Amino acid sequence: MIALLAAVPEETVLIRELLEDPGRESVNGLAMLTGRVYGQDVCLTHGGIGKAAAAAAAITLLQYCQPAALLLFGCGEPTRNPAWRSVTWPSPMPRFSATRELPQLMASLILRP
Repeated sequence: MIALLAAVPEETVLIRELLEDPGRESVNGLAMLTGRVYGQDVCLTHGGIGKAAAAAAAITLLQYCQPAALLLFGCGEPTRNPAWRSVTWPSPMPRFSATRELPQLMASLILRP
């Protein structure tokens, strides 16, 4: 199982469209969407905006799904946060397309038993 965490539903539209056999359950107030993407079991949730919300959602995902991997993604940009300005970031900042690279990334994360 791969757990997927984004802040808001707008960031996961394409993944939700790919979700096969979707299921929905509420855990600790978070809507957990489960199903399969490219044959891989996934659990997707939206934690809300901010570090505290992301941390709480990550803990819930890890406890509920017990995933082999946790992917956190979204449209936030760490270079705009003053706390991250001392980090050397590649220029230009790497980006990937949810329609091209994300499916390839997910397919590469399929874990063999």
